Amino acid sequence: MQFQDIPGQSPVKTALIQASERNKMAHAQLFSSVEGGAGLALALAYSSHILCTNKAGGDSCGTCPSCLRVQKGIHPDVHYFFPKTSIKDSDYDKKLGGFIQSFRDFIQERPFGLLSDFALQAGYENKVLNISKEDSRRLIKTVSMKSVEGGAKIILIWMPEYFHPSAANAILKVLEEPPANTLFFLVTHTYESLMATITSRSLLFSIPPFSEEEVASYLQAKDLDGERASVFAKLAYGSIGEAEQLSSEADDLAYVEFRAWMLDCFNNKFADLTSRAEAFGKSDKLAQRSTLQFALNILRETLLTNEPRLTTRTGEEATFISNFGKRVSAENTQKMYEELNNAISNLERNANAKMAHFHLSSVFSEMFRK
Repeated sequence: MQFQDIPGQSPVKTALIQASERNKMAHAQLFSSVEGGAGLALALAYSSHILCTNKAGGDSCGTCPSCLRVQKGIHPDVHYFFPKTSIKDSDYDKKLGGFIQSFRDFIQERPFGLLSDFALQAGYENKVLNISKEDSRRLIKTVSMKSVEGGAKIILIWMPEYFHPSAANAILKVLEEPPANTLFFLVTHTYESLMATITSRSLLFSIPPFSEEEVASYLQAKDLDGERASVFAKLAYGSIGEAEQLSSEADDLAYVEFRAWMLDCFNNKFADLTSRAEAFGKSDKLAQRSTLQFALNILRETLLTNEPRLTTRTGEEATFISNFGKRVSAENTQKMYEELNNAISNLERNANAKMAHFHLSSVFSEMFRK
């Protein structure tokens, strides 16, 4: 993660870069942002800049061995502490490696991600999460050790509000008087819930939410349709992580709906197809376009099933697309694709949405019968 990968936030970036270049970093720094905001990403980019061996243009180089290791979460002088499910003290050392690897994967894939995203990825959703007393023991031990490469040692704590009370008390002394060249980066999304003894020992960076334009541009750079990106940006209130989650959930729902629609067409369920057309006609224009655009994307992936390196779907969706491609000829898939494009064009010219959807269903049903 580099500063250039983070939308906006120029004042905070400038302050961090200047502090790093002048070697005037506060020993404990608190990044406060909305969940899914820039807090974690800025702490990661700051770590890269401090440890980079070839800084240029006001940012880390992104290519030196140090930068590459920070990007992968494996730099020996960057240590991560984060909420996770409880571990028995006797199992702590045995299971710790797996938890840390989950966090490494998370910060590479979702630097603006939510805690719920991390819990789902790590496999402990619906479980109580905290930063345990055993974590605080590991933290104190880590702080007492010298840095591996002789430079700064960074302790990055994501969501210190999840510290178990006894764990939080245990780190207060090292937070106030850390060894030389030891930096604490604390990333919080609920600043008001932190212990006063932690906030009073830390330099605070209050990081504003992203603008709607910044969130929408970020989503579009991830290949999301411009209209949908704008809608999710409005709903996310400055949180890229929230916008990504909304987008993911919408795609999951769209996939389920598309699969059900195709099954109704395949089985020629006239009554269900009529109900679908009526529901489609009552939805707003953006929802109508999104439904048909998602169908186009699925058909495009179906046409690419013989070129796995060009496809983007995984898991259940990938299986469905593969099976769909076996049931429907490439010629008919192409015809369906053209019909959907025509329907989108007609809707933009204010065609009757209910009739347009029912026409598509009728054409698809006929194709399936043949």
